[in-house]
Amino acid sequence: MSRSRTCAVLILMLCCAAVIPVLAVDDTVPTTGEFLRQIAQARHLDALNGPDAVRLLRESGIQLPALTLTGPLTEGRVAAISRSLGIVVTTSRPDAPFNSNAAAAFLDLMATQAPAPEQSTTSGEPGPYPRPNDQAADPRNKGRGKKKGLPPVSESDPV
Repeated sequence: MSRSRTCAVLILMLCCAAVIPVLAVDDTVPTTGEFLRQIAQARHLDALNGPDAVRLLRESGIQLPALTLTGPLTEGRVAAISRSLGIVVTTSRPDAPFNSNAAAAFLDLMATQAPAPEQSTTSGEPGPYPRPNDQAADPRNKGRGKKKGLPPVSESDPV
């Protein structure tokens, strides 16, 4: 009797050990406003709530789509938000919920995939264009390397 009872307790413990990690998965779905607040904080903006995050992100130049901030976060909303951030993602299930674990993973990915800050122009002001002669190809050889018949470039010749 004692042996069968020990086996039953052992089997029960193994079943519990297998079920507990499955039950511990975080299935909570954050709101769209909470997700935008996390994005704003990742961009070092002090957002307290969803509407504040939208205002701060728009002031920083991000053109967010019109979203319901109190609604649950879905894959379609994450795709729309990420496109406005310059990260192209697609989804085959736009109405599927986007849980908090997936949101945290996306925020980690966003930190590595976000576009680089704008480069400087010749005047030193920020702008989308690189300065001239920064790894620029020689316009006389059309980017095909040195060709026969081209005179050498002197320092005084304009490019």
